[in-house]
Amino acid sequence: MLLYILKRLFLLIPLLLGITLISFTILKFIPGDPALIMAGERASEEDIEKIRKALGSDRSVFAQYGGYLLLILRGEFGNSYYTRRKVIDDIAEKFPNTLLLAISTMLIAVPAGIILGFMAGLKKDSPLDTVITGLSLTGLSVPVFWTGLLLIYLFSLKLKLLPPSGTGIKFLILPSLTLALPAIGSISRVTRTTVIEISSMPYIKTALSKGIRSTRLYGVHMLKNILIPVITVIGIDFGSYLSGAVLTETIFGWNGIGRYTFEGIMKRDYPVVLGSIICSTFVFVIINLLVDILYHIIDPRVRLHVVKK
Repeated sequence: MLLYILKRLFLLIPLLLGITLISFTILKFIPGDPALIMAGERASEEDIEKIRKALGSDRSVFAQYGGYLLLILRGEFGNSYYTRRKVIDDIAEKFPNTLLLAISTMLIAVPAGIILGFMAGLKKDSPLDTVITGLSLTGLSVPVFWTGLLLIYLFSLKLKLLPPSGTGIKFLILPSLTLALPAIGSISRVTRTTVIEISSMPYIKTALSKGIRSTRLYGVHMLKNILIPVITVIGIDFGSYLSGAVLTETIFGWNGIGRYTFEGIMKRDYPVVLGSIICSTFVFVIINLLVDILYHIIDPRVRLHVVKK
């Protein structure tokens, strides 16, 4: 198992190199000159050239990329064009806020999604199943920006129960609910499908014929077998939220990675965008690795497969 983890971490190096190369190339071909934006429309060409030289954008693309790789090897992502702060320091400041938002979202979505999926799967084709399936499809289909604005209008403007925007514990409920709704939809649908599939298996029918209590049957035998596909969905959602929920963080003024990335894109602040992308990629790979380790712990078949390799 340790060898497997080390192998996955080693493969992270070429992955990050590939991500930096693709991201760097795409950013350089996007229309817009950061030096021109920083100088303003009325600036002289001489002033613009001075800014380009200070930013290093007057060099060739290969020279700029090589210099950026050297920065990464030193454990840095460069400085923001506008604030002149180190990008790595900004990410370290904002990532805990994104982590808090992601954890609170999953604390809502995971139990709600599993419970609703169980109910729908056990009552297949019933009115309850139809309602839960319809709600899960709605949660998956409705854009988060529309859900966020609706929650702000209802709970902040009309009922005046919750603050509309900001960062901190008291501002956490609305963005968490906004992100939790699509996560509940995806988790409940996977849980429902898996419960229906497992319910028809011989060992479940045998357990029922032996008179095993339903709480033990559903809470132990069935739950353990649905964890693999459910954990996959949870890992994907959690990893994407840790990478920064751009729309949600922007709508609610949440000072996290997503909003930081969005502001960097709008300002053509390339060090900010590249640093955020690299950080998000690293986090996503680590989450996937943790999911694989959970597979190894939960399912003996996965454990044997890894040992054989």
